[in-house]
Amino acid sequence: MRAELKAGLQELWERSLHERSRFAARSSVAVLNALLAVLTCGFFGVSDGIRTHDIQDHNLAL
Repeated sequence: MRAELKAGLQELWERSLHERSRFAARSSVAVLNALLAVLTCGFFGVSDGIRTHDIQDHNLAL
C-alpha cells in the first residue's frame, strides 16, 4: 500500500512539474530551476561522462 501511494505521488509530482514547465522554463527558485532544466535540456547532470535522462534516477537533497 505504501509503494502504491509513493508511486501515485511521484506521478502527480512529475505531471505538475511538466505543467509548470509549460508556463516558463526557468524559475528564480534554484531547486525548481534545476528540475525544470531536466525537462528542457533532457538531462539532469553528467556523472562519469554519462548523461542521465530520467529525473527519477536522482534524489535532490536540500
